[in-house]
Amino acid sequence: MTGRRTSGSARVTKRSAALVATTAIVSALLPVAGAQAAPTDCATALAPAVALSDAQPGYTGISRTTEEGLTAAATSSWNGAQARSSLAMHLSVTFVVDGVPSSFSIDTRGYTSVHGHWASVGQVMPPADLKASLALLHKASPAYFYAPRELTRDQVHSKGVWPSHDVAGLLGTPMPVTSTDPGAGGSTVYTCSDGSSTARFVVGASGLLDEITLESPSGTVGSLPGFVGAAGRSASRARQLHGVTPTPSTVVDTVTYSYVVPDVHLPSMWRSTTETRLFTAVQSLHLRSSVSTTAAEVALTADGLAGGHATVAGIRRLARLMVARGNRGGLIQLRVGDHPGGVWIAATNPFTGARVAYSVLAGAHGTKVAKVG
Repeated sequence: MTGRRTSGSARVTKRSAALVATTAIVSALLPVAGAQAAPTDCATALAPAVALSDAQPGYTGISRTTEEGLTAAATSSWNGAQARSSLAMHLSVTFVVDGVPSSFSIDTRGYTSVHGHWASVGQVMPPADLKASLALLHKASPAYFYAPRELTRDQVHSKGVWPSHDVAGLLGTPMPVTSTDPGAGGSTVYTCSDGSSTARFVVGASGLLDEITLESPSGTVGSLPGFVGAAGRSASRARQLHGVTPTPSTVVDTVTYSYVVPDVHLPSMWRSTTETRLFTAVQSLHLRSSVSTTAAEVALTADGLAGGHATVAGIRRLARLMVARGNRGGLIQLRVGDHPGGVWIAATNPFTGARVAYSVLAGAHGTKVAKVG
């Protein structure tokens, strides 16, 4: 029995060793006095709210951008059950150049679904050409480009919708959280800043992302994703056309979200056409001018190369070369055929079947162009 007893000094030694070990573990778990944890990345902090917001069956986002001389607004709706989205943007830029007010505006609309893409065509050509082209195609105005393409629901959501909940994409570069404060109605306001730009994110009591406000230096709005970035780039082009240099200022972009499931209506096929069909119709409106201009250019070039004494063989070689070059990328192809005195250049209107033709003939007093059809 005596051999199994532990002396008091031995017990104290074991207790001291255990205390040292416990203290070491606790010390490792506690932060060192004076040390500060690295600030949380903004996108990381908001990841749970973004995931919950993306999982909603539908939502609408309204983005407003303000900058000196620029007002832009973009509205987007997403319906998960329909797997469809719609986008609308209005851009208005007003300048005063030499005391004269000048304005530039764009109204556009686009749609994306599992069936394809639609986009407004109202800004792509002169109104007279658009009206005449739609008449040829038996389409109603307003008209929309239609590009059939099979998409998954995820592709429609991620690529077709603006404003999205892509916080990382909106910020562009990682940005630390500088403060977290209580907001109205039980919401939480996250403020993030990298020194030049500041972003505020409002997460509602339900955990959904309710609002984003981004303040950035002037000129950076064009680098933002989606329609707000497109608005900024359009405004920059308008300024360049007007020779206006914007005064350095701050761009304020605000996105607000509503999580009521919207009913998105895609344009009817009666108002839809493909880009190829529409521009083919436009080319057909100017087909006679296109053929006659090509014939005149062949004649002028032939005389220039031959000093006003072009040969039949020379005209034929040159005409085939110039028409082949002109046909590259053309929707209505021009044709070249041999004529006893040179060539004829012709094209057929795909909508009316009418043939337009001009001859290019060698002559003693220079190459002549004549209408033959």
